[in-house]
Amino acid sequence: MPKSWESPVASESGGTCSVGETEIKGEEGEERVLYKEDDPTKSWQLTQQFDMTRPFSQKKVGFAITLAQTVGVSGTIRLHCIRTPEALGEWQHTAYDSLAASHSLAIVEYERKIADAALNASPRYNKDFNPDMAKNLVKDELEKACISLLTSQTFSVFDSLQRDTNFDAIEVNQAKAMVQGRYIQFFEQVFEWDQLQYALYPYYWARKSSWKDRLFQSSTDADFADFCRAGAARVHFGSAKNFGLDVLYFLQRGKVWGGGPTAAIGSEEYVPLDGGGACQGAGAYRR
Repeated sequence: MPKSWESPVASESGGTCSVGETEIKGEEGEERVLYKEDDPTKSWQLTQQFDMTRPFSQKKVGFAITLAQTVGVSGTIRLHCIRTPEALGEWQHTAYDSLAASHSLAIVEYERKIADAALNASPRYNKDFNPDMAKNLVKDELEKACISLLTSQTFSVFDSLQRDTNFDAIEVNQAKAMVQGRYIQFFEQVFEWDQLQYALYPYYWARKSSWKDRLFQSSTDADFADFCRAGAARVHFGSAKNFGLDVLYFLQRGKVWGGGPTAAIGSEEYVPLDGGGACQGAGAYRR
């Protein structure tokens, strides 16, 4: 049964009802008769406040106004919303999930761009060169890695060639050349690098930042492409004939040529440049 009010409530805000019976229906389903008047010539200002404190399960709030025998009506509906702790918590979780997902995507995109930039800036091998050249390059790289591990150095001290800045000419530093030449000759002659054997291991044994670059390495030479994609390698190599004791002495004392001079011409340990001795076979021209 609708409630009735015998006298109107004057207010600066609200609606103006000019005729008859006016009802307003709120979201909660309540109906109220704001004004009932037999004289249709009277005009009244009405204000009615609905107190709806229950949380709404919907995102929309609806109002229905029923007019009977009314010439016109005007009014303003105002909603004053109060945030609930439950709604705040739900919003926080939703906002966090959205920001975390966006952050993850941004990090992935950033790392991709960094990898692409490094890939484009780094020097690249010519992947379409002669297969024999590719084979020699693979052996040289593996030999370099083996010597570096044996000697605990990274070839940074080998600089017997120097530039004369006055004449812009390349000169040989004789003192360094004598010392470094003896050292170089030892490692190039006492091991049978031309008999080197190796097995390649997958890309994931390499530095993680290089994975993408390794995965997409390609070449017209399949063996060279496998080498470029590899993350590690297992290498077998042996000492050359007549050099076993020199290798053992180096491993025990860290000194080349048994602590003495290089092999003299005519001795069993001397390696000529005609392809004999330890240099026999492929690659002899390099030693």
